[in-house]
Amino acid sequence: MNAFGATANRLLASALAGAALFTLIGAGSAGAQVMRRVPGEAPGIPAYAQFGFDPIAGAKFILHDEQWAAIPFYRGPDCVPEDFNLVDVLDFTPDPDYGLRVFGCPLTVAGFEIWPAHGPDTQPISSVLGGPVQGYPFVAVYLVRYDELLAAMDDGVLTIAELDALPSLRIGHATFFQEVNGLGHLTEDGQYTSYHYELRAGGALEDASHTFSVHFTTGGRFGKSGKAIPNLVRAEIRFGR
Repeated sequence: MNAFGATANRLLASALAGAALFTLIGAGSAGAQVMRRVPGEAPGIPAYAQFGFDPIAGAKFILHDEQWAAIPFYRGPDCVPEDFNLVDVLDFTPDPDYGLRVFGCPLTVAGFEIWPAHGPDTQPISSVLGGPVQGYPFVAVYLVRYDELLAAMDDGVLTIAELDALPSLRIGHATFFQEVNGLGHLTEDGQYTSYHYELRAGGALEDASHTFSVHFTTGGRFGKSGKAIPNLVRAEIRFGR
């Protein structure tokens, strides 16, 4: 079994209990669902980082507390194309070898996604991703002052070079990383009415000067227009020695 497979199996064993909503999603009217391991059976989200976007809820947000923002990378930051606008989140640039160029960048996380067995096959219902993966770099988590990040994004563009140049940037290497993302409560007319997202990460800064931890939780519902309305947000970014 390769390193990704071992990590996915470990996550599957630990996370299914903690993310029991997966087994409850759409009870009764939801129909069958399919689990796909990431990577292997699914390539994962076509993004380099969790930056201002919830791929399940389809809502944009930045993981932040009152002072700091956290940007966890699903793929190595060194692999982000120089011309890619991180604000766009998803990279659908075609590639002759990988289908999309983003899939040419190896994941540093592994886990699984839950997909509907029937109907449109456009996005997973739920996902659990974690790391580190043995034999691969630690998951990179960029930590930057929230107001500084917003100012850098003011023109609607943020490249990896611009992010790397921000004065307050601290780069963390996560020795623990877990992200749980999911929809819940499927109605009889096939609409999801609630969502949940949680990220926990911790490790040491690149210069080994401090430790860091990130805990972000949000949950909410969808309005009749389909807009996500959060009713629970917990954000905590800490540094230690």
